[in-house]
Amino acid sequence: MRNLLIVLIIIASATSSVAQNGIARNANVSLFSGYLLKKQNTNNNAYYYGVYTDAPFVKGEKYNFGVWGLYSASEFQDNIAQYKSSTSEMAAGLNTGVYLSSGMNSINSFYGGLAVGYKRAREVGTVNKRRYSSEGTQSDNMAVANLNLNLFREMSFLPRTQLIISLQKPFSSEKILSENSKADTIVSSWRKGYYEATLKQSLVDIPLGLSGELLLEPKLGISYDHYEAGLPDSYSLIGEISLKKLFSDDFLSLNFQYKQYPGKKTDYFVYGITINVLRLLEKK
Repeated sequence: MRNLLIVLIIIASATSSVAQNGIARNANVSLFSGYLLKKQNTNNNAYYYGVYTDAPFVKGEKYNFGVWGLYSASEFQDNIAQYKSSTSEMAAGLNTGVYLSSGMNSINSFYGGLAVGYKRAREVGTVNKRRYSSEGTQSDNMAVANLNLNLFREMSFLPRTQLIISLQKPFSSEKILSENSKADTIVSSWRKGYYEATLKQSLVDIPLGLSGELLLEPKLGISYDHYEAGLPDSYSLIGEISLKKLFSDDFLSLNFQYKQYPGKKTDYFVYGITINVLRLLEKK
């Protein structure tokens, strides 16, 4: 975590001067963090944090091509199973997008983006019981993709509808397990493939202050997750509050999810925060 904090400080310092000069108007640097806990047992919990960035290297009036990168880490514990795990992920790839407008007199516009790339993940899990202990390390190479569809309306009521579809598919995995301090053995790996669909609706843009250049935007949404193995499908209700500047994207988002696994009769609460550094520092 210390290394990540150093990276985040460097990124924040570097992007500050970039944003002041307006060079990164079309780029993003987002810091995110969150906390998850089980409704039925709050000692079953996890936290995560990371940084995401993207930047276009070709940009036209109605299209763009660029690159993106991601680093994230998480810690999970289950006190009943006496299990703990630490996961780190790094990903990078290419993205493209297209912007469409209905016409001069239309209040509607559309942006669709597609990102594809490669993810490398490493998870270390440990079990410590009175008569049994183990440590397992799994490494995964995965293909990832994300489709981001947005409908914008130039009005304060229902200004944005967003649909995000994400896919993760491992193509190479290895898990090494050591039990009761015995020699390492290669065992079957946990299949980490999944796809997710999230639909969010912005409810209203609320001006803050006399100038009207700062907007508060509450959102509601739903999400569906399908996993290749281990977990049943899950469903989530989403609530979010965002701050943004006029004619810009969110620079601060606070979100809450109520996630259910009906097949296991298990519920989770998820709290998260995202800060887009470049949108925060951007000057009009």
